[in-house]
Order: sequence, then structure tokens, then C-alpha cells
Amino acid sequence: MRVINLTHQQIKNIAIAIAGIILAITAIWYAWEISTFSSLSASDAKWWVHTSELLLIASSILLAVGLFGEWSDSESWKQRLLYKAAKAAVIIGVLGELLGDGGIFAAGDRLQELEESAIGDTNIKAAEAIGRAAQLEIEAAKLRAANLALEAKIAPRNLSPEMIASLKNVASQSANRQISIWSYGIDLEGRLLATQIKSALDDPHASLIDRIGAMVSSVTPRVGVIVTGPDDQLVSTLLEALKPLSPTRGPLPEGFTTYGVDPRQSIAPAEIFVGIKPINP
Repeated sequence: MRVINLTHQQIKNIAIAIAGIILAITAIWYAWEISTFSSLSASDAKWWVHTSELLLIASSILLAVGLFGEWSDSESWKQRLLYKAAKAAVIIGVLGELLGDGGIFAAGDRLQELEESAIGDTNIKAAEAIGRAAQLEIEAAKLRAANLALEAKIAPRNLSPEMIASLKNVASQSANRQISIWSYGIDLEGRLLATQIKSALDDPHASLIDRIGAMVSSVTPRVGVIVTGPDDQLVSTLLEALKPLSPTRGPLPEGFTTYGVDPRQSIAPAEIFVGIKPINP
């Protein structure tokens, strides 16, 4: 076997070459990694920022050590291995700083991009949430309006203070002319309204005939308030006093009564029949 004898200088050159190759491979690998930072996740980007910062710090220290080693102008020092190591440290330090800065900038840009994207997504979700909340508020307002409308439809009829005052005025001017008040026996809401009308007309000058609940049933159920009778003036004043209830003038409904009175035959100058509450669509 042939033995290769290398001089000390050759060994140093080989070592320097190997170190240079390793350094070049490392630099190429790091630069390649930096070029792929655009696809990093947030956690990986943070890791690379931290790693690049450490590389930058280490490279700065190494550069400072190398510059300190190159400071002396002594020829004897320049012939020593430490001087050559100092020059290598300067090269490696500068290269490390370049790679560290590049890593910080590339990973930092990627991290900023991810943060801006997250903020954008958050803003979009917030806008969507605000839109949904506004839509829900609109729907809730519609539902409240529908509920109020339904409550108005099913709420019992009541006399307003103005209507009560008008009816009392009619009663005070009726000059003992009789007024009969009718309602269905099974219509509780109608009976309550008829009772209010009777209470408003309860005056010493008025003569009331209580037929509230006397109508057991009728051939055709009557809706609303009906005012009839032979006394046109009294009927007209009652229609005007009850105007907010949209009363109509017409005959009383045909049917059966508890008093055995035929409602088709007027028994008083004016008669008020409180029918079923109308439910408007």
C-alpha cells in the first residue's frame, strides 16, 4: 500500500477547503430555507425569527472576535494559525450576519402577512356578525310589530274616555227615552263592552233596558256594534258617540233570547247590539 505523505501546509489547505465546502453548503441550505418562508405557518415563522436572531447575534460576536484578531500589524502574528482563524471568523461572521438578517426579514414578513391575514379574517367575521345581528334585529322588530298587531286584533274592545264622555252626554239629553243594550250570552268580550256602554249611559235622564247576554244565538252571527231603533235622532247620536268602534245601523239579528223577546221587533226608541269583535286580516 502506498502511503501519501502530506506536508503541514497541504493539510492546512485541505482543512480550509473542507471547511469552506461545509460553510458553502450550510449557507446554500439556509438560503434555500429562507426562500420557502412564504409557506411557513405562524409557529414556524416565529421559530425562524428567533433562530435568525440567535444566528445574527452569534455572527456579530464571531465577527468582532475576527476583527480583533486582525487588528495587529505584526508580521509574526500574521504567520500564526490564530490570525488565519481570525480572518475565517470575519468571513463566517459577515456571512452569518447576512443570512441572519435575511432570515429575520423573510420570516418577519411572513409573520406580518399571517397576522394581517388573521386581522382581515377577524374583521370579515366581525362584519358578518354585525350583519347577522342587524338582520336579527330587523327580524325581531318585524316579530314585535306582528305581535303588537296580533295583540291589537285579539285585545278586548274598550271605551275611551272621549267615548264615555260622549255617551254620558247622549244619556243626559235622552229625555227618558229608552235605550236597550244587547249582547250574546256566550261572548264574554262582547258582554264586557256592552257593560261599559251601559255604565256610560247610566244617567238619571236615561232609561236603560238591560239585555246584556240575552241573545243566546242568532241565525247568522253578527260582528261589530249595531245601533237601530225608530228614534232617528237618538240612533244618530249613539252612532256618533260610538264612532271609534265603527258601528253600523241595521236590524238586530234573528235568534233566540233568554227573555223571550223577538229582537226583530223594536222594544225601545234606540237599541245597541254588541256583536262579536271583528278580526281584520
